[in-house]
Amino acid sequence: MGPRTDQLAPNPWKINPEGRAVRELEPGPPGPEGKEGPPGATGPEGKEGPPGATGPEGKEGAKGTTGATGPEGKEGKEGKEGAKGTTGATGPEGKEGKEGAKGTTGATGPEGKEGAKGTTGATGPEGKEGKEGAKGTTGATGPEGKEGPAGVIAAEAPLSLAAGTISLKAEGITNAFIKKETITGEKLAAEAVNAAALAKEAVIEAKIKSEAISNSKIKSEAVDSSKLAKEAVVTEKIGPNAVTGPKVTAATQPLLGAENTVTLGVEGIARKRVAVIVGNGSATKFKVKHSLGTQAVSVEIQNAVAEKPSEILFNPTAKVVAINGTEIEVTFTIAPAAKEQVWLTIVA
Repeated sequence: MGPRTDQLAPNPWKINPEGRAVRELEPGPPGPEGKEGPPGATGPEGKEGPPGATGPEGKEGAKGTTGATGPEGKEGKEGKEGAKGTTGATGPEGKEGKEGAKGTTGATGPEGKEGAKGTTGATGPEGKEGKEGAKGTTGATGPEGKEGPAGVIAAEAPLSLAAGTISLKAEGITNAFIKKETITGEKLAAEAVNAAALAKEAVIEAKIKSEAISNSKIKSEAVDSSKLAKEAVVTEKIGPNAVTGPKVTAATQPLLGAENTVTLGVEGIARKRVAVIVGNGSATKFKVKHSLGTQAVSVEIQNAVAEKPSEILFNPTAKVVAINGTEIEVTFTIAPAAKEQVWLTIVA
């Protein structure tokens, strides 16, 4: 039985790559370094090794420059209408417009009919005939005497006359012969007194009762402005329908003059109506019936404070059109708010 391998001395012989046995000696001291030999020939390129493991993600690179602006996109759909804005402040008053062309003169209206004739007053009772006096004896015919002075009937003397027994000259009766209470309305027939029989001073205010005159007793041409005192007509004496368009002198439209001239029409009495419009927040057109009988009207617009007309709007957002002689149409750019008041003064 041979010795154990762990007890054998190490084998100094080795087999080199060339298959030769070479004894491995104890290394001696290192000799001097030899010269570098010439480089060996480059060996063939080795095959590509398998890919290495993926490395960690690199940091974000620097921001590149902005690219060119692309073409403009197509227009989008129209959006919904925005909420209504608040009413803007009233702008400055616009310049006065040029005077409009004169309209044609309206046709003269028909003459009013004469009022109905008043009823004839009742005839007073006829006085009783007096007794005939006794017939005297016929005296001798004396010479004709001179005409004596006009006799005077005493105030207390009774006078009884048969019909047709007295014929009076035009100047036969004067006011000196008649007492105040002698003549009354009951004693005069309706046709007994006419305008030709009355002197200018015969009828005065003190002689006329308030109920003595009515419109049925006055002719249409009997009263004119020259016959009325300034204080004779006051508002308390005028009925609500006594003054209407046909009874009032209207301002006439003048004929057109030459260029660069101003022509005035005949002055008239102004008539006006006041109206109030109350809005609902949506309506913009309102028709106003004024019944003034003309399209030549002026309209003033005011806002309201405490339900009364207040500030005059010189540049309102409204247009006024005279439709005909009795009606106008007011169109607002912005509808008056709910319960908002707009006052109109229409002057003919």
